[in-house]
This record gives sequence, C-alpha cells and structure tokens, in this order.
Amino acid sequence: MQLRMLAFLALTLLAGMAALGQTAEAPEPSEETALATELSRLNSTLVEIKALLEQVTETQSLDLLLKRMELSSAQVAEAQKQLRNAESERAAVENERARLEMSAQSFAAELESGSLEAAEQLEAFTTRHETAMARLEARLRTLNDEIAMLGNLLSTKQRELEDWQSHIDRRLGDL
Repeated sequence: MQLRMLAFLALTLLAGMAALGQTAEAPEPSEETALATELSRLNSTLVEIKALLEQVTETQSLDLLLKRMELSSAQVAEAQKQLRNAESERAAVENERARLEMSAQSFAAELESGSLEAAEQLEAFTTRHETAMARLEARLRTLNDEIAMLGNLLSTKQRELEDWQSHIDRRLGDL
C-alpha cells in the first residue's frame, strides 16, 4: 500500500515536472529562477521518494526473511516432535521385547520343573514367541531407520534455521 502511494506520488511529480518543462514562451529571468527553484524542490522530493522506496523494499525483504525463518523454525519443531515420537515408540517396542524374553525364561523354568506338558505347549509357545519377536525386531529396524532419517532431517533443518538467522543478522547489521 505504501509502495503504491509512493509510486503514485512519484508519477504525479514527474508529470508536474514535464508540464513545467513544456512552456510555450521563453520564461522571464524571474520565472527562470522560480522554475529552477521548483525543479530543485522536485528533485529533492524525488530523492526523498527514492530513499523511502528503498527503505520500504528493504523492510519487505526483511519481512520475507523473517517469515522464512519462522517457517524453518516450525519445520525444526515438527521434526523434533516426530523424532521424540519415534524414540518413544522404539522404547515401547524394546520394553515389549524385554517382556517377551522374560516370558520365555519363565516358560523355560516351568518346563524344567515339569509342571507343563512339554511337547505341545513348547511348540505352541515357541511359535507364538518367534512370531512376536520377529514382528518386534522388524518394527525396531523400521523405527531405527526412521529415527536416523529424522535425526538427519532435524540436523539439516537446524542448519537451515541458523543460516536464515545469520542472513537476517547480517542484513540488520547493514542497516
């Protein structure tokens, strides 16, 4: 909005300067002085308009950089959240695996004491246990891969955020 207003003002001043330059008669000396004074004022006004336009452009550029930094910050926060969730799920899967291992040890102790009918129960337990362990191990591998990928993504996003912050700091330092 400010930029449009300043551009309109600049065009109006240019039109006024063009009108002043197109007089039909040769100006008198006092008119020449008045014309020179008016042209000088118009020139200083145009210089001021140029400075304001440059300032508006710089402000808009910094606004865009700040928005980019905000976006990077949001991406870092999202990557951190995903990483925490994946690590939490991995811990839950590892706890489940430990529980299954304890269950297998408990079952083995009951078998040794002779309180279970060995062959049938051993086969059923072994099948269930191996299936559950294979499922957990596969999930752990997937989670470990996901955690490694999220860690790399997080590092990349943090470096991008630091780069944007440095860029903004340099731009602000130049002002």
